[in-house]
Amino acid sequence: MAGGATLMGDKELEKLFQTLGERVERKITRQAVNVALTPCLKSARAKVKKESGLLEESLDKKIKTYPESMTVVGLVGPNTAVSGEYEGELRVPWRYAHLVEDGHIDRAGNFVPPQPFLRPAFDETQGQMLDVMETRLGKGIEREAAKRD
Repeated sequence: MAGGATLMGDKELEKLFQTLGERVERKITRQAVNVALTPCLKSARAKVKKESGLLEESLDKKIKTYPESMTVVGLVGPNTAVSGEYEGELRVPWRYAHLVEDGHIDRAGNFVPPQPFLRPAFDETQGQMLDVMETRLGKGIEREAAKRD
């Protein structure tokens, strides 16, 4: 799946965004991506299979910035720092989240059907995330531009 967003809309807003400088552009974009991921995260938490509750608890969002290409990436998935015990065994959700999402063969050789939670959450909230992102970018650009005046 290839995703992405391009700033489009009011020409004055686009020009203003270009004049803010790279550091401010990154700041505004990171804030917008962070807020935009919230609906997807909430939806994924609501859809995940709850056996021990650790997978739901581990779901989080992360923002990664690549300054060289002025790219900001938002990720939703299990946090690698979360682990716990379930029925006396250590559980590390990031190690098995993909098995829940895509299905797998268990130790007895039986197929365990997929119980997707990330893909449906993304599909369900994609439009909402784009709307939130556009709104937050616009507000952020206007706010930073007002500081310059």
